[in-house]
Amino acid sequence: MATPEDLLARIEALEAEVRSLRSGSASGGAAGPVTRRRLLHGAALAVAGAAGTVASPVLTGRAAAGTVNGESVDLGEVNNATSITEIQSNVVGGPTLELENTGTGTPLRLSENRPGGPSVVDEGDLFPLDGFLYYGWASDAASPVYESSWVNHFFPLTPFRILDTAGGTPTDSDLKRALVSNPSGKFDSAGRLISGQTIDIDLSDFTDFATAIAGNFATLGSSQAGYITVWNTGEPRPFASLINFDAGQTIANWALTPIGKDGSDRDSISIYASRSTRVVLDLMGLFISDYSNLGPIFGVSAAAGANAAAPAGAAQRAPRKSRPAIR
Repeated sequence: MATPEDLLARIEALEAEVRSLRSGSASGGAAGPVTRRRLLHGAALAVAGAAGTVASPVLTGRAAAGTVNGESVDLGEVNNATSITEIQSNVVGGPTLELENTGTGTPLRLSENRPGGPSVVDEGDLFPLDGFLYYGWASDAASPVYESSWVNHFFPLTPFRILDTAGGTPTDSDLKRALVSNPSGKFDSAGRLISGQTIDIDLSDFTDFATAIAGNFATLGSSQAGYITVWNTGEPRPFASLINFDAGQTIANWALTPIGKDGSDRDSISIYASRSTRVVLDLMGLFISDYSNLGPIFGVSAAAGANAAAPAGAAQRAPRKSRPAIR
């Protein structure tokens, strides 16, 4: 049986050979190049032979990080893999990579992308979901990471009439009621929005998940004093008026109105009239995060039978249909 001194001498010889390899003075033999992995394997056999049993060496320095094509990958070694290198948890649903703090801070855990997100969300998790990057800020609670796509800018348009409740045939410059998605029973014979009624304006020809519109609203032809309220479709009607009008008065007001979604998942705003009045809306611009938020036409309605060209520089890309809820 080898003595501890014999083992120490063998290890020192191996270390000398490693230093020789690093200095470039050693070369491989007929059996192939001498690598660090082969040396470690030799050390393992030496320890196993000394003990008379199969043993696993306790090594310092580089450690196995994962597997590639069935072979272990050593941290610090060149990765010549021809496929994906994965660092995975041995626990189902566990983090792909976990960096633990030695103190009391929150660990950073990179979790896999799967339908519906990871099965368990912990504080410190970072994972992709539906095209967005989320972070976990508490147990089973996560929020999207804000990045440039959340930054909005104003996209001005030549003022264009997209609503006139007086009705008539839509034209290239006045869409009349063509964009009202719920017109049934909402207008009287004089073309006024009936008292107590709400109409939704379908903006999908112009936007796909824009943030807000800039527009000039006007009311006229009312026989009674009243008001109109404008808001993002799908949300409760706010207790605030955009225009307060007297009987027979024509009055306008410019507004920034957030855009919501109707029952068909289309960009939409809603208009409510407390008293019957004719309503007119001129669209003046959109607040968008990028040009993918622009709809298929600009300034010309599909009902008018023609499509306008996209503005210069408006790159047409697949738009985001929705954004995640913030918890």
